[in-house]
Amino acid sequence: MGKEDNCERCGADSDERALVEYQFKGEKKNICVRCLPQLIHGKG
Repeated sequence: MGKEDNCERCGADSDERALVEYQFKGEKKNICVRCLPQLIHGKG
């Protein structure tokens, strides 16, 4: 797996936590389920 397959906030990969792919400004990114609330609520 490359860096693009890791959580953009904490760096976790899919062996550590479930990842969710999303798109922002035309760029695909991944975030893990632990960091997802921070993305949703705009913290961090």
